[in-house]
Amino acid sequence: MTKLTFLGSGTSQGVPIIACRCPVCTSADSRDKRLRSAAYVQFDGLSIVVDAGPDFRAQMLAQGITHLDAILLTHNHKDHTGGLDDVRSFNYIDRKAAEIYCEAPVLETLRREYGYAFADFKYPGAPEWHIHLIDERPFRIDSNAGKGDLEWVHDKGYFYRQSDGSLLRSSNEILQAPLDRPNV
Repeated sequence: MTKLTFLGSGTSQGVPIIACRCPVCTSADSRDKRLRSAAYVQFDGLSIVVDAGPDFRAQMLAQGITHLDAILLTHNHKDHTGGLDDVRSFNYIDRKAAEIYCEAPVLETLRREYGYAFADFKYPGAPEWHIHLIDERPFRIDSNAGKGDLEWVHDKGYFYRQSDGSLLRSSNEILQAPLDRPNV
């Protein structure tokens, strides 16, 4: 069974936006309080987080996520990579490097912005990452828990699970879901 949990569905700044006085940002409605975009996907025994922005820590704590098999970074913007330093908790608990899947431009950005994580001599407690470059699609995520083929198309906003053809629909369809209960 595939389970998709949206960890955040806000803009690159989250919602509300700092100092914004628009009706959404000043709304008291809890549905107008959204963390930056990220998702938690569970399938074939795997637990995968899609994007680890600045809200990563809060998202993991809010959902009680205590184990990750992989992190998929869809692109190199800070709202998708800015929380990677907090992977250290998983390094410590799991006693292993975090498995991170990304394309070459993302890796280039990570090397520039997180140089200390790639240093030959790391300080104690620095995040540990095992980078898997995505150079073809679909790509395979392997772990001790299982294996799964995954395809994503960032511009269209959907994930496609290759092995059984199931489609986790794009955001324009998710917005049609009931707002009075979780859409998981």
